[in-house]
Amino acid sequence: MDQADNLKVVSNYAVRYNNIDVDEAPKRGIRVTNTPGVLTDTNAGCAFALMMATSRRIAEANKYIRDGEWINAWGPKNVHRRRCPRQDLGHRGYGQDRFRHGAQG
Repeated sequence: MDQADNLKVVSNYAVRYNNIDVDEAPKRGIRVTNTPGVLTDTNAGCAFALMMATSRRIAEANKYIRDGEWINAWGPKNVHRRRCPRQDLGHRGYGQDRFRHGAQG
């Protein structure tokens, strides 16, 4: 804010304002806005994808493939040794993201 003399608005593409000095902005006549809810679906989808990738060991399998060792990796004793049948997959977190997992399924 010190370097933007004509600044009138700070629009934050996020839910919170933790990266903006919300006490100082109004003193300088600067309006602060945010976009609540804009990232809820994206964050929930990303969290679900990471949980699935972890449970299926996707990153590990990708490395095996890139290293040319896919024949040794792909089998019941390595990458595929753990399965997730009949298991619940959950997300414990804060905010709206955790409510979106079931809605996206």
